Amino acid sequence: RLTNNQLIGDAQIWLEKKNVGRMLYGFNSFLSGNDFTGLKNNLTTNINSKGWTINGTGSYLQTSGLTKTQFLRHRYLVSKSLKYITLGYKDEHEHNMFYFPGTDSLLRNSYRFYDWEAFVQNPDTLRIQYGLFFRQRTDWLYDTTAISKAAIADQFGARIALMQMKNHQIRAQFANRVLRITDNRLTSQQPENSLLTRFEYDVKLIKSVITSSVFYETGTGQELRRQFIYIEVPAGQGQYAWVDYNENGIKELNEFEIAVFPDQARYIRSFIPGDEYVRTYNNQFSQTININPARVWGNKKGIKKTIALFSNQTALRIDRKTSVLDPSKAYNPFLKEIADTSLLSLSSLFRN
Repeated sequence: RLTNNQLIGDAQIWLEKKNVGRMLYGFNSFLSGNDFTGLKNNLTTNINSKGWTINGTGSYLQTSGLTKTQFLRHRYLVSKSLKYITLGYKDEHEHNMFYFPGTDSLLRNSYRFYDWEAFVQNPDTLRIQYGLFFRQRTDWLYDTTAISKAAIADQFGARIALMQMKNHQIRAQFANRVLRITDNRLTSQQPENSLLTRFEYDVKLIKSVITSSVFYETGTGQELRRQFIYIEVPAGQGQYAWVDYNENGIKELNEFEIAVFPDQARYIRSFIPGDEYVRTYNNQFSQTININPARVWGNKKGIKKTIALFSNQTALRIDRKTSVLDPSKAYNPFLKEIADTSLLSLSSLFRN
């Protein structure tokens, strides 16, 4: 609780040139006696000149009081447009330090990451846009007295987009990601090689009376195998009942079922992470369809005006994760027949 007088300050200065852009520096402060001090520096850049584009923001925040923190973050994009291609580099960096009160000893929630990407693509004014990219992310985690490098992820791939058509837009991306663990003491995640594909399609029909959006994504990876247990709770507060089918007095996993009567609902199911990693094959599909006749018949008379009073929105989403090796089954979001031993998770939503 802050009980002293509080002083809040804000100052800005910038340099600007017509047809080039500007750079803005800002300073913010929050002071409350000896209880709390917060000082923040900001830098924003927006430059677009002679084919060069430099856009980004950065900030550095220092606080002291009950805890001492340092927070540095920036996100920038630098690109150069040539006659036939555009070369670019973008990155994001976050350095977040938390210290014990009155000391320089780090707290466990301190971390750092640096994510950068280099790319080459054709000019975005063309009807068909395409490009190649390489991306790398490095993570640092708490290591007793400091933060140390924990993992490096390399990702390379290609993008293609058809954006200039009046009523149709198509985007697709293909990427391969390799995760390398540099210090097993800092993370339990395992090295992995994963493949990611993404497809997006937006369409407008009959002067936008009908609009639809389709999203489809597939990927591979690794995750901890989950196990579930049943925990006894007061009668009526659970969802499951135990039926000792083999009459051996042992509560086995296949002897729990949805309770028929409230007084039998004595157990809840809880998931716990195991100690074994499994290969996963993921797919996600979603589609929305909106029908709105009022866009063209809102001012009409007769039957058209009546129809314009109605509209319809439909949404479908399926998210599936399995261990099936067959691609025709692993990446098919509409497949219904999957063995329980291969199904890791499944969620679906239909709304109209």
